[in-house]
Parts: sequence; C-alpha cells; structure tokens
Amino acid sequence: MARPKREHLGWLLLEPLVTIAVALVLFFPLDRKELAELTAIFGALLIVANIVQTLRLRREFDRVNRLGDLVDLSQQTTVESVRELLRLFVSIREPELIPLKEDAVEACSEVLAKLAHDKVSGEISGSEYHIWLNQMLESLPRNATILAVSTKGEASWITSPAERKFLDANIAAAHRGTTIHRIFVTTRARLTQPANRAVISEHVNGPSRLVAHIAWQDDLEEHDAALLREIRDGFIIFDDRVALVDVSIPPGEAGGIVTMSVAQLRALHRVYDRLMLLTHTASDSDDDTREGAD
Repeated sequence: MARPKREHLGWLLLEPLVTIAVALVLFFPLDRKELAELTAIFGALLIVANIVQTLRLRREFDRVNRLGDLVDLSQQTTVESVRELLRLFVSIREPELIPLKEDAVEACSEVLAKLAHDKVSGEISGSEYHIWLNQMLESLPRNATILAVSTKGEASWITSPAERKFLDANIAAAHRGTTIHRIFVTTRARLTQPANRAVISEHVNGPSRLVAHIAWQDDLEEHDAALLREIRDGFIIFDDRVALVDVSIPPGEAGGIVTMSVAQLRALHRVYDRLMLLTHTASDSDDDTREGAD
C-alpha cells in the first residue's frame, strides 16, 4: 500500500517542478518575463485545483475503503453483496442523513476491528445464537471435543423448540464422532422434577460420546463460591479453538459472545477444569443421583 502513495506523491511534486522550470526558462534565457509570470500564475492555479481534487477523491476512496472493511472482497463475500453495500451508501444523498451513514460505517468498522484484532464478537442473540451453535456443531471435524457448562433450567432444553434442535444437533454430532462433556450446574430440588430429569436422561441414554456431569449449586456455594460467580451463565468451548459465553438465560432471550481470544479460552478451560473437581457423572437412576450428591 505504501508504494502507490509514494508514486502519487511523486506526481504531485512533478507538476510544480515542471511549472517552475518552464517559468525560469521563459524568464531568463528567453527573456519572456510576462509569459513567465502568466505561466507561473496559471501553473499555480492548476496545481491548487489538482490538490483540491486529489483531496476530495481521497476522501471518497477512504469511504469506499471503509466499506471494503465490511466485507471480505477476496473470499467469502459475493460481488452482489459488495455492489449492494456501495449502492446503499452512495444512494444516501440527503444532508440530514450524511452524518448517520458515516456513523453506520464507523459502527460496522468497529465491530469488524474487534473481530479482527481482539477475536471477540459483539453479542449475538435470538435465532442467530442458535444458528451459530448448530453451524459450529455441523462443521466440527471427527474426533473433536466440546466442553460445556450449562446453568439454565434443564427443562428448557426440551420445552424450547430452538433448544430442542440444539440438543438434537449435540446428539447427532456425538454420533459422528464428536466427544461432548457437559456439566449441568443444578440443584437437587430441580432434578426431582421429571421435566428437568428428562434432558439428563437424553444425555445418559444417548451416544457414549455425549457425557453429562452434575455439579450441585449448593456444594459450589459452600466450597467455591468464587468459581460459581466465574461460571456466570455458562459457556461452550469448541475443540479449544472458539467459545461462546452465555450472557442470558431463559426465560430471557438467549444470547452470547463468541471469542477466539487465546487468553479467554485459557481462562474458560481453567474454570471448566476447576468445576470438574466438584462434579459426578450423571446417571439415569435416582439412586445414583442421590449417591453422587453425598
């Protein structure tokens, strides 16, 4: 990128140098002083006009470049997407809306910069939340590993259509060879209810690579309250490469933040390992559940 700028700067400097050289030739060797003065004046006016035009074009190209930051021009984004973005940007001509369209570009650029540099997304919620999770499950290679912590009411896994589909996607991924370890942070009172026990049974009676672990909330409050606070609303780590950290739990709208930050992934893995020390493997038997609680 630096080379075109240097070439452009060279052309800008060439014009005044040529103008000065011509004026000097006319003034001294040819003794055409009036013509030399006119050449200098008109040359200066042309140079100023060229600089103004160059600065205006540069501002326009800067806007287009910022739009280019919104899309991947070389790989995933289609030409139609780029054309549509540019069309919408250029079509906004009303003076009252110009600041708003500039703000829109800046906001999108900030989101992309956060993804590019910090490897952390803004919050995704609603259907986008579940679409992202299901796509991640489908794209995992064979023998991948998922580590997850769930704090929401277990019944929501089967009463919510989106959560039901996510549970089915977990079962399908386990059949394909993905190992999934999920820790349910729950209470003994919750697991006395059949609706909450049902999702545990789905894990226990599902494919062998789908493993449920139970962590009792009151045990955490007694033995490691700080860890309980760090768990917050739960998270899921995909093959130590990317994670989604939940920021809301039902009945509120599902939402989370995607991160590929190495430091955050390491911290989440450490929270998971610490939590595993206080769990037992889930069983479909009420007796085994009570035994694990002792």
